[in-house]
Amino acid sequence: MENPQQVPVPIYNPVPKTRERKNNECVNRKLIVPKLLLMTFYGALGCLLPFLTLHMKHLGLTHDEITWINSVLPLTSIWGPPLAGFLADRSGRHKAITILAMLLAALFHMLLLFVPPCDRVAPHPPPLQFWCNNERSHLSLVPCDAPFFGNPCDKYSGHLRMLANFRLDNCRYHCSNATTAFLFDNPEDDMTMDSEDSLQGLQLPTIEQSLPASLPMVCFVDASGRQECRTMATSEHSLTFRRPLVLEDVTRVADARIQTCQFEQGESTYEGSAFHNVVCPTDSQCSVVCDAAEQSNGTMFLQTGVCESVEGNPQVTFWVYFVVRALADLFPTVLISLLDAMVLTMVTQYNGDFGRQKMFGLVSVGITAPLVGILMDGRFGSYGNLKYGPVFYVFTALMLVSAVITLFLPFQVELRTNSLLKSLSLLFRNGELVVLFLIMFVLGSFWSYLETFFYIYLESLHAPKLLIGLTITIGIVPSIPFLFKSERIVNYCGHHHLLMLAFVMYCIRFLGFAYMRNPWWSMPLEVLELFTLNMLQVAASTLAFVLAPKSLVATAQAFVFIAHFTFGRCVGALVSGVLIDAYGMIKVFLGASAVSGLLGAVYFISYYCIRWRNKKTGRSSRQAGKQNNSQLTQHNANGDQTALIGLIYNIL
Repeated sequence: MENPQQVPVPIYNPVPKTRERKNNECVNRKLIVPKLLLMTFYGALGCLLPFLTLHMKHLGLTHDEITWINSVLPLTSIWGPPLAGFLADRSGRHKAITILAMLLAALFHMLLLFVPPCDRVAPHPPPLQFWCNNERSHLSLVPCDAPFFGNPCDKYSGHLRMLANFRLDNCRYHCSNATTAFLFDNPEDDMTMDSEDSLQGLQLPTIEQSLPASLPMVCFVDASGRQECRTMATSEHSLTFRRPLVLEDVTRVADARIQTCQFEQGESTYEGSAFHNVVCPTDSQCSVVCDAAEQSNGTMFLQTGVCESVEGNPQVTFWVYFVVRALADLFPTVLISLLDAMVLTMVTQYNGDFGRQKMFGLVSVGITAPLVGILMDGRFGSYGNLKYGPVFYVFTALMLVSAVITLFLPFQVELRTNSLLKSLSLLFRNGELVVLFLIMFVLGSFWSYLETFFYIYLESLHAPKLLIGLTITIGIVPSIPFLFKSERIVNYCGHHHLLMLAFVMYCIRFLGFAYMRNPWWSMPLEVLELFTLNMLQVAASTLAFVLAPKSLVATAQAFVFIAHFTFGRCVGALVSGVLIDAYGMIKVFLGASAVSGLLGAVYFISYYCIRWRNKKTGRSSRQAGKQNNSQLTQHNANGDQTALIGLIYNIL
């Protein structure tokens, strides 16, 4: 026989029925503090969501590393919400645990700013350029191993006098002591200035002076002195010539470690004609520089091997980031489940609307996300490696404000004699509650895919940071009226119909993203987040509150949370990362659309088959939650018996 244990249970003293309408028609003063708390807390989360993955890219983490981190992180925080829920339910110290979690969340997220970055240069052939003036020309090569070995040009000595083909393009003027190179984009346009980024970012020694008025030209000179010239005004104009390799000397450029091999121009062949020299008409202190590429049918003489360079230590960056991020992610997951449990209890006690409280939090997210995007675009508070500083500054400030507000939260619990083990068994013996956990896991996998890779997809479409922040806002603005009337919507449509609708909306979103070519087209698709996240969370949280034993409200909310935001997030990031590597982003979007539509159909059919069977047998799937307050159960008793299409029909 189990020994009964003292388990604190939230006080529930429902407001009399005669006062319910009055409280719905005016401001419920008892719920002002929860509204402020949710505004500051969710506003803090809104600063992080769009930018965490981009911050990982900024630190130099690869696509595979980002996928691995986003897949494993949920597993490191899986124990947080249940443990915090147990501690809060048993000790009754909900507010103390919440404040501690807020302070630790602020601390560890600020530490992410100080993770040492690394810089990886993508693999590329050795950079090769063609330099030319009035008298001579040469090819300039930066070998991959130049910074580490004595004479990097010795290995080319065996190829001297060998014939090689070269293509020239992107020609521009380069004058001594000029800090910029000048590129003519079109012969009819004015000259434009372009940063000198040749030789993979090496700074070439140069002097400011006026540029030649003519366009860059490359001239081939035959033995008699006759010249055949070609204008090289754009990167679309290129020429290919054949010439022998003659090593001239080794020159150090800018950084004393960086050496270049110069190959003097010898006899060459262009369009079948032999020439004695190659020159470029220009001023005495200027040269024409072109990007060169060695052309070969299989044998490369100069651009052999692949250059890769790394600044910093990628292993240190990866593991330091992972450890700090694992600790940082633990506390928001704890806080969401704790706050949902406390707010649900207060809403029930004071006859409020849970969705209406969540609405204030989402409004704050819609404000802070684009605000941080604006700060990012304006580089406010960004110094050196602290490019994403505004994200963490605003998050920390709002989290500290949330901790202060929690002190004034009018939340109380009283001790009652209940068996903790018996309550836990009731939690998992409820079939409908277990199905709810499974559904939230699947929908969390879809959510994880979008949260992990959608912002990278937008960045690949050259979306500004402001747009990335607005994608959060656009999903919140249409949610406001729905959340304001969420109680009526949930009662009329039913919890399960809203969960089914989330599958349908994911199907539409994935399909739209697959055919999106302009990043701004994501805005109407993000509106559907109203159903895939905001109304989904209201329906799932209130359903869990109805079904769960009264002594395990915080624990039940914790399991709903980890099913969606932990297990679902882990599997979604891992599976989608593998599929994207294999098939690409577009095909994965199409596949996810098909899977979500299929699962939604299976859910719909299964639900109505089980409901028909229960009607025949007279069974109720909600008996396990009968301990919960009768008022909220009564509010939702008829919810699942009204078809969703009825609501849509009445609205239209």
